[in-house]
Formats: sequence, structure tokens, C-alpha cells
Amino acid sequence: MRKLFFILICAGLSHGQENEADPDALEDDFQQNPKMEKAGDIRWNAQNKFIEDKRKLEAAYRSQLAESFRLVDRAEIMLLDFEPTPRPTDLPPGEFYGEVEGFERKHYLFIPNYDAYSKILKTKKVGEESKDELVNAMVSVFREPPRLQGPMCHYPIHGVRLYIANELLFETSFCWHCGNYFMRMTGAWDGMWVDFHGEKLEAFLKKELSIPQAQLDRFDAKYGANRKKK
Repeated sequence: MRKLFFILICAGLSHGQENEADPDALEDDFQQNPKMEKAGDIRWNAQNKFIEDKRKLEAAYRSQLAESFRLVDRAEIMLLDFEPTPRPTDLPPGEFYGEVEGFERKHYLFIPNYDAYSKILKTKKVGEESKDELVNAMVSVFREPPRLQGPMCHYPIHGVRLYIANELLFETSFCWHCGNYFMRMTGAWDGMWVDFHGEKLEAFLKKELSIPQAQLDRFDAKYGANRKKK
């Protein structure tokens, strides 16, 4: 695997040059020159360390960011349509949270990773007596240790918006099927997926804003037995 990785790296570095690298010739180089295999090991290990360090830095960022949630004055939770609507190509990119005419934030949650909008089916204001439970669950989610990326999918079903006074501090959607949520992060302003467990948060949201059977049936009709069972 490491040898193949280095062959592909070398071929990629030569892309666009007059004489592109021949993978078969590079394979011969590996067999004839042990330094090539050693170089491949070095690059392989460097890339793995970079990926692992990046995951740890992102996890540390999320953990620190979670402290701001404790300053929240009020919160809203939303039941979402699990099939987002792509942003029409004739519409401008919109503001930071994607609000454009026809997709106002009152009725839609913008998902930057998809450049799409999930329709809000129902909104509920979180009472003062439940706000701390929600915030603590959100903090726990953001402080989960780094995980390897899971399924490359996202079917939003619950959303959360956190406010300080009248200013939106944070919003996201959660997919219980794929176990992920989106967020903006330094270096990924179009949004990134974060994989998580979040049992307490899932239990809270399903208790406060249960998923109608009609929505579950609609999901099953499209995705069958792939729906995550809890």
C-alpha cells in the first residue's frame, strides 16, 4: 500500500510535464532502488501523522468553542425535512448563514456543506428549565474525542439554534442515520462534517420534538432497512 501510495504521488507530481511518469517504470525503480521504498514509507508516515494531528487540533477547537454555548440566553430546536433542497443556481450565495429570497431562515436551515436548504417542518423554543440540559448535551457532543470519518451522508432531521440576546451564536443540523453534524471551522468555511455519538443530545431532541411516524415511513420507503435502529 505504501509503495502504491508513493507511486501515485510521484505520478501526480509529474502531471502536466512533457514526459509524464509511467507507474510501471516507477514500480521498476522501487525494485531496483530500495531508497524509493524508504521514501514512500517516510511520505506515508508523514501524511498519516498530518491527518491524525489535524483531527486532534479540530477536536481541541470544538472543545474550546463549546464553552461559548454556556453563555446562551435562549435556544430553538427544529424538526427538518431530511431531503435538502439545493440552492437554485440563479440565486446569489447569500449571507453567512445562506439566507436568500425564498429560503428565509424562518422556514429553512442552510446546510453549507451541501449548499442546500432543509425545510423546517416545526420549530420549538426551548424552555428555561430545559435550556441547560440542551446546552450540556451540546457541550458533550463538541467535546467528544476525534473520530474517523463515518458514512459520507447527511439526512438532517433535527436542527438547533443557539442565541445570545437576539444574535445567533451557532446553528447546525443533526443526522441520526449517519451520526454527523455540520459546522464551520477555520480553514473550512464552506462547512465540514463532524462525526459523533451524542446519545444524550439525540434523546433530548427526540423527547422535546419527536419525529413523526410519517417522516420515518417516508425515510424507510426511500432508504429501506438502511435507517439506523436505536
